[in-house]
Amino acid sequence: MIIVFGSVNVDFVTRVDAIPRPGETVLGPFYDVIPGGKGANQALAARRAGADVALAGAVGRDPFADIALTLLKHEDVDLSATEKVDAPTGAAFITVDAKGENAITVASGANAEARATSLARSEEHTSELQSQST
Repeated sequence: MIIVFGSVNVDFVTRVDAIPRPGETVLGPFYDVIPGGKGANQALAARRAGADVALAGAVGRDPFADIALTLLKHEDVDLSATEKVDAPTGAAFITVDAKGENAITVASGANAEARATSLARSEEHTSELQSQST
């Protein structure tokens, strides 16, 4: 099993003609709200490549957590070491220009509260389940 310890975010992505300069406001025609985060993306890629994957991290107790975790749940990534905490789910604000260049601002939120101890609790839970099934 591959264990990924990393960030879980909800990404707000908008396309614009040009990335704004400091102090400038530009308009985008729409935006997408999608699951993201470096850890979540790595876990999803490994799972889609056929590996058994667990993700350790943290999300908030807010509606964005469901969005951030949706693809991971759909692909059966083990989320038993991903905790819900009182901080808001991490968010990334991504602006993509006509050439495909981007500018990203990340608000860490719950990711800053992810702890390695969640892995130990997850391992204990997995051991309990395995002993119950034998």
